[in-house]
Amino acid sequence: MTEKLGVSIIIFAHNYEKNLTEILDSLLKQNCQDWQAIVLNNDSTDTTTAIAPQYTAIDSRILIISLGHNTINTTINKTINISIDNFFLALEKQAQSPYLAIRLRRKLELLILSAFTNSFPITIGFTHAVLIEITQPIEDILPPSKCDRVHCRIEIEGNFLGNLELPIIEGKLSNWVIKDAIAAEFAIVILDKYFTKNLSDKNPQPPILYNNQIDWNIFLQQIWGLENWPNERFYNPYDSVTAEEIKQINTNFIQVEISNNIPDFQVKYSSITAIVTAGGIPFISLKLSAENNLITAQKLRGNINLSTGFELCRVCVREALLGQPLKNANTLRQRLVEKAKTYQPQFPDNSLILARRLGKIDTSISRRAILPAATAKDLLKMAKVTRETVITVAKPQQIIYAPDVILPLKKTKNQQNIITQLQKFIDSFFIKHSQKSLVARSVGNWDNIITEKLPILRYSQVNSAVFDEQLRYLRDNGFYAIGAAECLDSMIAKCPLPAGALWITFDYGYLDFYQNAWPLLKKYGFTATVFIATDKVGSINEEKIPLLGWQEIKQLQKAGVEFGSMGVSYRHLTALSTAEIVQEAARSRTILEQKLGISIQAFAYPFGDYDPIIEHLIGACGYTLGLSYDSRLSVFNDKLLALPRIEVKSSDRPETLISKLNFS
Repeated sequence: MTEKLGVSIIIFAHNYEKNLTEILDSLLKQNCQDWQAIVLNNDSTDTTTAIAPQYTAIDSRILIISLGHNTINTTINKTINISIDNFFLALEKQAQSPYLAIRLRRKLELLILSAFTNSFPITIGFTHAVLIEITQPIEDILPPSKCDRVHCRIEIEGNFLGNLELPIIEGKLSNWVIKDAIAAEFAIVILDKYFTKNLSDKNPQPPILYNNQIDWNIFLQQIWGLENWPNERFYNPYDSVTAEEIKQINTNFIQVEISNNIPDFQVKYSSITAIVTAGGIPFISLKLSAENNLITAQKLRGNINLSTGFELCRVCVREALLGQPLKNANTLRQRLVEKAKTYQPQFPDNSLILARRLGKIDTSISRRAILPAATAKDLLKMAKVTRETVITVAKPQQIIYAPDVILPLKKTKNQQNIITQLQKFIDSFFIKHSQKSLVARSVGNWDNIITEKLPILRYSQVNSAVFDEQLRYLRDNGFYAIGAAECLDSMIAKCPLPAGALWITFDYGYLDFYQNAWPLLKKYGFTATVFIATDKVGSINEEKIPLLGWQEIKQLQKAGVEFGSMGVSYRHLTALSTAEIVQEAARSRTILEQKLGISIQAFAYPFGDYDPIIEHLIGACGYTLGLSYDSRLSVFNDKLLALPRIEVKSSDRPETLISKLNFS
């Protein structure tokens, strides 16, 4: 016998007079009779309060709950939670879909909280919501014990900026993480507001914001204290500017605060390592070569600007602007000077510290995170395999990924290659930058066209004949395959790839890839990235389909196939606890890097199931790219840990495929 499911409809009715009548009239006309509507009247000041009772007199299935700020949490949770949970569990049972109830519950909590604008703090289910005004001191958040995430409404001088979701770890969300997340998401807008307030006296219409790009020149002039410099001069390490001071250095290590006047350094070694700080906070390590035993201030300044990209803005906003009024007589540089005077690195004594990883600065490598103590064993094992620096304690109560902690790294061959490539890039950038041109690769009949929208294709299994047609079409029309590194470089630099670029990915790691897909990819000159769940390697899945074994994976790797992670057990990540998500990510990265001897940077979310909490945790475990099921072409504004992919089915004929690659 099939269970009958009732429907509970929750209507948030804060000043909702325009829509409430229409909604309730529509409900009364429904053929389905097994429903209940709960109108939550949250301190309305319009006619909402008068409208709702008229409908309760007509139909007893319509219930009104009047909520004041002090009663909202307990009323909602006690009145609604049980019926909603029962409904979701019944739906999960009927759909035979594991974890469906908790996944739906999380989505509902977020939808409910997004309707609130003035009733904070508030707790709905396992989500605690707060209002954060960035011009006021930002404190740690201590939510109710049952909560596992915080929904943050971010405002600037009372104006809405956006929402953030962050995980609660060991009962707390640290302001150290909150500030970093705010700067990472909203730095451009915050800096625009700051400049508008503080430069308007000098220039009534400062050209700060244009096509979502701040006037970078004004920013660089402010932080370096060089008001008359043009933009390109900041990026030229070889500009013949003379520093005010020459400082003798007898070690191969220096620390440079960007808000201080930088001297020329007379050194004993052929190269030195510079730890760069902003407001006293370390945020990048640079290796610089000396010329005639001299490293000039401009070489340092130019290398810092070239190497840090937009992260320089995020760090300066975080350290100089957050938690204090925007209007201030001090410049950004002066604010950083004051911050540097008072900064003291403070991490709890019972914390295991994961120091900054090696990698591109404009990625999750630079994002702060706190992780559950229960994952210490997995993260320590991962750090050992990936040769990342760890500061250990006997019994850690929490784990901190601290990009602020920059220590010597035990470099693998692959990591040393990254350093070499970065140095070559810096040495050659100024020449390329001054040319202000891009030589596009000539592909098919697309000469001098560039790829501003990147197709990331998502396959699972293939039909050999159809796949052959697809690849032949792609090759004959000038398409070529890239991998994770090329995608990351293009996204960070906001530099379009030559025309015809696409990234071919395969999920699940079916044996079919080895037997059918790879021979055809190789035939037409393409490569691909295969995402695997490490516990499933060499097994047969629930649908009785065989999966790749380590022998096939290693053969494919030697032939040029790239591999990424889908976790360990291939489960819906939104249904897992924070600790379980971290374990999925860390264990998989450990196994893949140990087995294959390469750095694993990309993570494909099982079932395409992810949210901002999962993005945050996956990034904290060392992944820099996350791939979803969101179906569209990828653009530069996409988050690196939430890239869309276009599903390609085994039955798609070439004309169907090309329609999915429509660039219009």
